[in-house]
Parts: sequence; C-alpha cells; structure tokens
Amino acid sequence: MPRWMRALVALLLLTRLLPGGALAAGAPVAAAPAYAANAGPQTDAAGPALHDDDDGGDDGGDDGGGGGGHDDDGSDDGHENGSGSDDGHEDDGHETYDRQYSFYGQVRWSGERTIVGNRELVGDDPWIAYLAPGMRLEVKGKAQGSRILVTEIEIKYPTAWAYYLGPAQVIGLEGGWIRAWLSGPVGRGLFKLLPAAGETTPVLVACFERGSWRSVPLGLRPDAPPPTDGWWRLSGRLSDSGVSWTPAARLPGDCE
Repeated sequence: MPRWMRALVALLLLTRLLPGGALAAGAPVAAAPAYAANAGPQTDAAGPALHDDDDGGDDGGDDGGGGGGHDDDGSDDGHENGSGSDDGHEDDGHETYDRQYSFYGQVRWSGERTIVGNRELVGDDPWIAYLAPGMRLEVKGKAQGSRILVTEIEIKYPTAWAYYLGPAQVIGLEGGWIRAWLSGPVGRGLFKLLPAAGETTPVLVACFERGSWRSVPLGLRPDAPPPTDGWWRLSGRLSDSGVSWTPAARLPGDCE
C-alpha cells in the first residue's frame, strides 16, 4: 500500500476514536439550518405584500362599480330635463320661422282664441272666426313659438257644412242666441252647437254652388242668389217672418 494511503487510513481511524469528533464532523451540517432560519422570515414577510389579492380586487371593483356615477349622470340628466329640440320652438313664443309650412290638426277651441293642436291661430284670415271645435284643418303659415301666423286655411272635415249665428228658434231649437255648425248636404245634421250671448246681428256662412246653398235648411235659405258661386258671409235682419239675408263678403275657397 502506498505511504499516502496508509496515512489517510490512520487519520480516519483516529478521528472516529476521538471524543469530540462528532461535533467537528457535524459542524457544517449545523450551519445550514441557521441560514435557513434567517432567510425564512424574509420570504414570509415579502409574501403578503406582493400577493394581497383581496385588497386589490375589492378596491378595484368597489370603486368602479359602487360609485355608479357615470351612467346615471349622463343619460338621465340629458333626457329628463327636456333640453332638446323643443326649446325655443313652441314654449318661448318668440322664435319665428321665415319659411311657410303646412300644419295639419284638429280645432280644440274656438272663440276669442282658436287653438289647433297645441298652437294658437293668429292673423287676418277670415276663416279663423268660423272654425268649430272638432274641425280638421290644413293651415299654411309661419310658426311663431306656440302660434301660427296664418296665411291660408283649408277645412278638411266636415266636407259639407254651414255656419249660423242667431236666435235658436229660427232653426227649430230652444234657447237664446247660438252659434250652430250645420252639416250634411241640406243642413239637417248638427256638427256643433255653442251659446252666443250678447250678439244682435244674425250671420250666415255658406257655400253657393250650381244654383243652391249647401248645408242650409229650407227655412234659413236666402231668397236671392249671390253674384257668383263660392263661399259667402251674409248679414241678417230679423223680422216676424224670419231672417232676411244680404251678402256681405266673399270668402276664399271653393265649395269642394
């Protein structure tokens, strides 16, 4: 056996026989747990700071969803306050459109003010004074806020009618003075009936065509024909025998 091998074997035998040999041989093994004990707390402390999923998820979701300030503020305020196209057209009564338009609507009120749909008719058109609630019209004119400055009125319904202002008994009704819209070819129907207090002069508005008065009852018809066919306003004079009529003005439009 070489000399160096014999020396190595002798050294190993010697260390096994010495009393402190166990501590000397175990020193490197004891050092490892000491290092791990120091490193362990550092790793554990860093863990929660880097992986706090609860805090991150809840904060993000609650702040974004719980506030709810975007959908409500945007859509509700914009629509419920009514700040759209209605402003300045129908409510303020001042804005005017220079172009002429055709408006279609039903008369809701007539008298001192005539309301068609949600607009008041204003102007010098002679037909405004003889419109009845329930009539359907085509009105040409300019919009002025909630009003229409009328340039032309065409009555679409009823198609055959006449207007009478005077004592009720003249047309076979009871009561004082009335405003009556007679309907049908010979005026046997009654389209509308309204009181007319304070009036003193009878008025008849009717259309004369082809030698006869449309929608005028026999006892109410004028004796003499007008100069031309068309719509006429006649002024009446009361007598014991009834009413005598005189043509007062030609109104625009044809009987059809």
